[in-house]
Amino acid sequence: MCPVCSQDEPELREQVDRIIGAGLDCRTWGVGAFGPEGEANVRRAASAGAQGTTVDWPARAQAMLQEDAVEALAARL
Repeated sequence: MCPVCSQDEPELREQVDRIIGAGLDCRTWGVGAFGPEGEANVRRAASAGAQGTTVDWPARAQAMLQEDAVEALAARL
């Protein structure tokens, strides 16, 4: 599934749902270098339901997504 960065959220979510619904894993690649644009693309892929992504900065991406999850949970409390 590419490119993540050029798709609207609903369209991307629909594509991810179709891919997963067909019994396939949905992962992204080419989200960009570490920085605001790359982070936004990883967040977009994750919020659309992608099951993984390829980045050159995996530790930072994982920490960022964990922080987002904690913030989302705290907001619901």
